Amino acid sequence: MKIKICAVCGRVINEDEDTVYTINEGTDREYIECEQCHDQEWEVNAITNCEGCGRWFSTDILQSEEVAPGHTFCPCPVCGKDVVDGLTKEEFMEDVYIPKFSVVVRFCNQSRGYIVSANSRQEAMKKLVDKIDMTGVDSINIAEILLDEDVF
Repeated sequence: MKIKICAVCGRVINEDEDTVYTINEGTDREYIECEQCHDQEWEVNAITNCEGCGRWFSTDILQSEEVAPGHTFCPCPVCGKDVVDGLTKEEFMEDVYIPKFSVVVRFCNQSRGYIVSANSRQEAMKKLVDKIDMTGVDSINIAEILLDEDVF
């Protein structure tokens, strides 16, 4: 018989107690906690439940990444799905629409084309100006790309 000790309060959890929670299961930071500490940790947002696999994790182990302006994806350390939505990254990105713009810059008798992801023409133009040298620019043509695949 292995003695179970709550990692939060240090209390010995009796064998007849059926409510023991494993936190960070499947990682090198796995621990258990009693029901009282679990409820308290949940209340103060110190732990969260993965919608993908149902496991509990301490919030400090989770690493969100910005996948689009205003959209973050927080992969589960075990199943890889988004902790909040339970979606794979591919499924998550299907729900996030970010317009793309085709930008043709003409300067010094030559043209260069760019594809810029942005929420508006103005944002696309700002991103372009921040990334390229505008010296000698004669004209800029910008158009939203409506299809994500080749027409031909």
